[in-house]
Amino acid sequence: MMYRCQLCQHVEARGCLPTASCGLYFLFLMALPICCLGAVTRVIRMLIGPPPAPAEPVGFNWPVFGVALILTPVLMFGGMWFFGFLLERIEYLIVSRKRCPMCGGRKWSKGFTQGFGV
Repeated sequence: MMYRCQLCQHVEARGCLPTASCGLYFLFLMALPICCLGAVTRVIRMLIGPPPAPAEPVGFNWPVFGVALILTPVLMFGGMWFFGFLLERIEYLIVSRKRCPMCGGRKWSKGFTQGFGV
């Protein structure tokens, strides 16, 4: 991301997050909570034990489908916001320890992007 020194207005690209608004980063943030939820589900299922024997097939479970239809976007976008917030804060904490090459100050603005990654 881009950071601006609050003392001399010098702008620098620092850290590992993209410096331009980027659709690939957006997709990465969207996939991250889904992968984490899948991993947690997998661990819980392993801790519970082996799956039960297969039963007779039942009809389509509409209430479960409805709940999943509502919960999936909420968890996906909520997780995307959480992971984006977390990654930005971690990067800012790392960047804020560096000195500005122009004035030597350590007051940096919040990270921002410039333009589109096209």
